[in-house]
Amino acid sequence: MNTLTKNAIANSFMHLLSERPLNKIKVEDITSRCGVSRNTFYYHFNDIYDLLSYVFVSQLDTDWQKGLEQCLTYLYKNRRAVKNINQSLNKDVLVRFVNEVAFKHALTAVLNQAGEDMDPEVQGFLANFYKNALLGAITDWLSSGMNESPKVLIRIYNELFTGTFDAALEVAEKMTRRH
Repeated sequence: MNTLTKNAIANSFMHLLSERPLNKIKVEDITSRCGVSRNTFYYHFNDIYDLLSYVFVSQLDTDWQKGLEQCLTYLYKNRRAVKNINQSLNKDVLVRFVNEVAFKHALTAVLNQAGEDMDPEVQGFLANFYKNALLGAITDWLSSGMNESPKVLIRIYNELFTGTFDAALEVAEKMTRRH
């Protein structure tokens, strides 16, 4: 029942986001749209930003390519909602989400490629490097209207990761040996 209610609230929220900017949506709009009380909303979520985070995070998978593709596909399918978030005063919520997703998937890619016995400092450095690359690419994609399909982007990102990772790993390991 709890998951059903949370998803009903989330679906109502996404419908509202496809109609108007985030900063024009109130808890009352969401609750009246899905037929629940304010208390029910606050039982499940702290505020609208907590709900937004739930909506995005619920779309993720643990495999970096599959998870990132799911994330980008979700954003792509909800372009109007994303546009309304991006144009609102609270667009930092979207950037924060993309940042979290990018870091999670960059770290997963680093660990999968290099193995879990890698020096934690090197892991962090490489994950941060690739996170920033993904964050920049995804932010540009969002800002430019999301014209490319997520499948095309994932293929490109995968080729870039595969093509550069071994060299980046070698450089990072040399740097940590010097210190």
